[in-house]
Amino acid sequence: MHGVAGGVGTAAGQLARAAGAGAVYGVVSSRDEAGHALEHGYDEVFTTDAFPDDVRRATGGRGVDLVLGPVGGDTLRRGIDTPAVFGRLVSFGNASGAEPWRIGQAELRARGRSVAAFSILNPARSAPEALRAPTERAFRTGADGTVSLPVTAEFALSDAAEAHRPMGGARRPANCCCARPTEHGPYGARKCEPV
Repeated sequence: MHGVAGGVGTAAGQLARAAGAGAVYGVVSSRDEAGHALEHGYDEVFTTDAFPDDVRRATGGRGVDLVLGPVGGDTLRRGIDTPAVFGRLVSFGNASGAEPWRIGQAELRARGRSVAAFSILNPARSAPEALRAPTERAFRTGADGTVSLPVTAEFALSDAAEAHRPMGGARRPANCCCARPTEHGPYGARKCEPV
């Protein structure tokens, strides 16, 4: 998984572990972010500068079965060297803001690799009802303790725009909670009614 210090990466490591993954590897942009990932399901965490070699070393040259790529750009391009035979790379974001790239049969065929991509934005607009069940399952993993997402900042609902700054400013990890005031307190994560 690329970008494991953020909220999606934090959840993905724990979900992979809960699903029985034999080993879970993550990629971060700096060593400062590794500790957070190691606390949330990852066996080893590599930095973007050397992760393809690190993955090969960690897997004895085999590679991994699945690569999840929310970062895009050069990180995604270099990630195509990490799947095992019949492995898959799934691109679902472009946090890097880089131009999209293309890959063809020549790069994939030799090792039987495949690449998939998706964006949740189009189904959210065109078929929101199709997202209801997976969204409910995702929320249950938080409620039942399968996934723990530490709240690193809290904001009143009226300050929701301000809550986006830590998440977009590459200060990781940044998992923010926006909540309505309740009778128990102004808006604490343990005393709030999440929105």
